[in-house]
Amino acid sequence: MMRMKKIIVLNTLVLFSLNSFSQNPTISPQVINSAGDHRQLGATGIYITDNVGEPFTETLGGSVMITQGFIQPEVVSLTGFSVNVKVITVTCLDKQDGEIHIEVKKASSAVNYQVAYTWMPTGVCAGTNCDSLKGLIAQTYTVDMVITYTNTVGSVKTETLSRVIPVAGSNELCKIKIYSGITANNDGNNDVMTIDNIEEFPKNRLMVYNRWGTQIADIKGYNNSTNGWPTKDKLDNLVPSTYFYILDLGDGSKLIKGWVELIKN
Repeated sequence: MMRMKKIIVLNTLVLFSLNSFSQNPTISPQVINSAGDHRQLGATGIYITDNVGEPFTETLGGSVMITQGFIQPEVVSLTGFSVNVKVITVTCLDKQDGEIHIEVKKASSAVNYQVAYTWMPTGVCAGTNCDSLKGLIAQTYTVDMVITYTNTVGSVKTETLSRVIPVAGSNELCKIKIYSGITANNDGNNDVMTIDNIEEFPKNRLMVYNRWGTQIADIKGYNNSTNGWPTKDKLDNLVPSTYFYILDLGDGSKLIKGWVELIKN
């Protein structure tokens, strides 16, 4: 009797690495969902978490983590359409100059195609033809791309690809520069809290607090000359110390928080 050999096919990525690694991983593996699988490859210290059709994470012991899968680093459809995304981060706190640019690459099985884009949050694109967005604030954006294409046998089909795209920001200011020292000695230099270009934000409001959290000033329409802090009549009641402030530019941008050191000679 002829004996039949049993063939087992494993749905597993085999990961090769020339880097040394420890036997006890220090990075917690990520299980995608309950339908996936998570296991160690023998006694190697390599853990694999996978799920058919979803991304998976290989975790190497030590400090190395590699993440890859069907949708990283680009979104790839089952028929071969792919999406590359370029993100330009917001340069500074008081600007809205982030950008997203999307490039859809045609599948080899498609003769022609067109893409309809649906963005979240709503309002960043007026229609469905936006493959680029400009003037963005720092936040996370989501896009669904409905691809309508004609294949090589003349059939019209559709596919939907989605992408979550974070646009990073910055805590640094562009127009506004706040100096961290006040030398209240009546020499005309930094006698009050100095804020460069504050006059471009006439609806601003500055709130100042002492180290115990007590508000000691609330100034609307702050400027460096006629409406500054500290005023001469209040200076005698202030001790040399670190003070904290909240600056609202009055233009809908994020509140600016920081500290300033008062020095009295």
